Amino acid sequence: MSVQEYQSTFATRRCPGLSPDWVIDAVDDGLEMTLGSLLFQSGLHFARKLNPIVVTGSATERQKAMGLAWAIFSMVSPYIQNDQLWVKNVGDLDVKRLCSEVLGVGAALQTLVQCEVVDGRTLRKLGGRFDFQAKSPVDRTDVYIEAKGTMNGASLNKHRASFSGKLTEPGVITAANPRGYSRAIGVIFSIWTDDVIERGADVELLDPEYDSEQDFEGMVREVIAFYATVLDEAVGTPSGANELQAVSKSRDLFSIDSETPINIDVSGRFPINFHSSTLRLKADIDRTFMGTFWEPRVDRLETINPPLHREYPYQYVGIDREVLISVQNRTFERLLKMRNGRERVIQLRSASANGVFYLDRYGVLRAWLDRVPDVVDFEVSGEL
Repeated sequence: MSVQEYQSTFATRRCPGLSPDWVIDAVDDGLEMTLGSLLFQSGLHFARKLNPIVVTGSATERQKAMGLAWAIFSMVSPYIQNDQLWVKNVGDLDVKRLCSEVLGVGAALQTLVQCEVVDGRTLRKLGGRFDFQAKSPVDRTDVYIEAKGTMNGASLNKHRASFSGKLTEPGVITAANPRGYSRAIGVIFSIWTDDVIERGADVELLDPEYDSEQDFEGMVREVIAFYATVLDEAVGTPSGANELQAVSKSRDLFSIDSETPINIDVSGRFPINFHSSTLRLKADIDRTFMGTFWEPRVDRLETINPPLHREYPYQYVGIDREVLISVQNRTFERLLKMRNGRERVIQLRSASANGVFYLDRYGVLRAWLDRVPDVVDFEVSGEL
């Protein structure tokens, strides 16, 4: 994907300072994303962040929101050609707006996550003028995000002006938190139809750089809460998600004299409300995931699985055991650094089960399988 940094001709929309290395690298070298990762992450952003009324308190509702996002994507038939993302021009303005809102905004947020500008586990929807807020993985400060999507670059000027206006919101830009990528970021993702005459940049960034202050404890709490939402994806196991949410809010979380937040006993097994099934991927290193299997069809969700995986009636979601050990041992610096793992989509063909594994950068493993496997170890090629 091509990236450009917008340099406004209006003095009030500019500020002094050099662009950070990640911006320079993105503009010079572009970015790479797989279509599967982009669609899946955009669906997650929609289900978790863009529609809080739908997803609150129910994994079933979150799955429905996810299915709605994939249905919207399918309307424009996204595909890759010559290493570029294209969509079909369906000619319907409502579909275009929906696609820009869901796929465009999700891709914009995924751009910031991939560039490690924000920790994607801390992303949250705001009710004020800015769209989102997240923690910086560098100094743990709050970063305000204006994430927008547009079709064929049609709304670029509108979104640029909107971002400039939102910088005046009280409390955003202060003496302690000056304007810059460390504080407020505008990012616009342009979706291009295959009949467009002239294609522009895929991603546009809207601000230069300044430093900011720290908020370590707040970021740790948000990261733990992120993993609670992962557990909540599995229908029928709310206790683990609720317990981990409670850990994220505990006033004793950072007190070394208090009881450990969670406990993995010496046998290596995890409490049943968090974990009922272990899967282990064996490659250059072995990674163990603790989670659970569930059947969408039991809750009438089989029709909103990802389109390529509808033939797989069993789903799995699990968290890397090292993440949970970091919470148990209060090694929170280590927990925060678990943000740049290798994303993998792995096709599984074995005597035990057939399906697809999706491993994200934060140590969350999701699987769509034709049956529950009778083994826990799976050999995979490449790096993990």
